[in-house]
Amino acid sequence: LVSPEAKAEAGALLTLSGIGFTEGQTWNATFDGIAITEATETVESGGVISKAFYVPDVAPGTYTITALDISSGIEVSTTFEVTAGATVELSPASAPVGYNVTIYGYNFPEVSGAKPEFTLFNETDSWTLAVKQGKDGTDVTLNSDGNFTGWFVVPTLDLGDYTLNVTYTATLGTVDFEFIVQVPFKVVEEEIHITPRKAEYHIGETVAFDIKCSFDKPDSYIEIYDSEGNLFWKTVFASGYWMKTDIYYTVPYYSQVTETGNPMTLPPDAPTGTWTWIWYDSDGTQLANGTFTVLPAVEVLLEERIASVEESVSALSE
Repeated sequence: LVSPEAKAEAGALLTLSGIGFTEGQTWNATFDGIAITEATETVESGGVISKAFYVPDVAPGTYTITALDISSGIEVSTTFEVTAGATVELSPASAPVGYNVTIYGYNFPEVSGAKPEFTLFNETDSWTLAVKQGKDGTDVTLNSDGNFTGWFVVPTLDLGDYTLNVTYTATLGTVDFEFIVQVPFKVVEEEIHITPRKAEYHIGETVAFDIKCSFDKPDSYIEIYDSEGNLFWKTVFASGYWMKTDIYYTVPYYSQVTETGNPMTLPPDAPTGTWTWIWYDSDGTQLANGTFTVLPAVEVLLEERIASVEESVSALSE
């Protein structure tokens, strides 16, 4: 009893073969108790058996393939190593409603073009999930290696924990090879994070913000007011300014410029004190606000300190 490989990952399409069986009679085979042939297969001329099968959906490990010559009752077996089971990965594994999540599947049956089924469920309900692939958004399918890469948009659901169930059943003759993989998924609040890069800026330095959001905010804008309450700058984050880093969107420092395209560098005549900033969405909805402090230029402070030291020295000498 032989297979073409001594080991393979789950979903691999292999052929089990053997010789010395009772010609014209029946046989069957199991993979550690899982049927991989029909209940009665016919032994070919010369006592040969041959049958294609998919490596079942089992965890990595060593298993026994057993073939039974039904008429004689003789069993023969061989060991087989499953190197990797079927798996599914989500990126990210938690996201807000409306977020585009990437999903990867590995080691499903090697049936090119086959469509797995995707179901999201919690303790009370379940939802069929539309998983797509590519820019054209066609239904995701397995490739010839039994893998897939797709995406889905998080549907309108309550915040909380869910489970994504991915299933596909391949059939050879009347034998079904069912694959079921479950992964946790969490629906969370949309994240909007923005803070000034520094709490204090000196005259001559350039103001910028650390931004991290679940979604990009095209045409959102920040209004910055000086310590006297005057609108000093307005910066608009157009759609082309946003970039995705890992799972978040941000606006790089070099793209944070005024409406005239200049960096927000504090000029010599800028008022010192507490400045206020307000971030608005494109429709004028306020997203966040805060303050930062503007201090005199470093060289001015240094001059003041030197002058102070000189006065102290002069006072001591008197």
